[in-house]
Amino acid sequence: MTVESTTLVANSDLACKDASFKSSMFGGFLSINPPAFARLNRTPKNYSTAFPNDCLNPAANGQCWGKPRHQYSARFNNIKEWRGKICARSVQNASNNHVVSYQSSSSPTCPIGGNVYCQQYYGPKVGFQVKYSDNKWRWLKGKNGNLAVYEIPANNTHVYSWAWKTSEPSDFRLVVKYAKPLDEFDFMMDKK
Repeated sequence: MTVESTTLVANSDLACKDASFKSSMFGGFLSINPPAFARLNRTPKNYSTAFPNDCLNPAANGQCWGKPRHQYSARFNNIKEWRGKICARSVQNASNNHVVSYQSSSSPTCPIGGNVYCQQYYGPKVGFQVKYSDNKWRWLKGKNGNLAVYEIPANNTHVYSWAWKTSEPSDFRLVVKYAKPLDEFDFMMDKK
């Protein structure tokens, strides 16, 4: 697994610069004409059918926070060797606000029934998952025990890349959760 920080380029490229993003992948490319899957310059706003609605519900009370939010996933099925790469930029501004206001009786600074609200940033989360024979999606886990899921900080761009090999055919996917309409993404996967 690798992690890189980048800056947004001032041209038609969204998230990362397309040429450099597509030029490499952690673990190397696997297909003859790589990459097998690439989707560049995506936002929930410009590709709404690929980014259905998502519900951020940290309180588990049925209420979705900070609407609208969107999700995305792309997958390869029944393979033994896989690579995934995501470039994500969290666009934080007044028209694409990831900050939610809430009240909580467990915090004296934002009690229920008062006029004071707690505020918390909930940025888009990106990551990589595998589904084994038990039919459940799980985050990939590195040798150090870290899971392959990341929250993108406000107005930051990050690149994450994972490589995986299994002894039995499995399904792999890359995932976006809780994205706002103007957040920016590039995706790439490869398989063997």
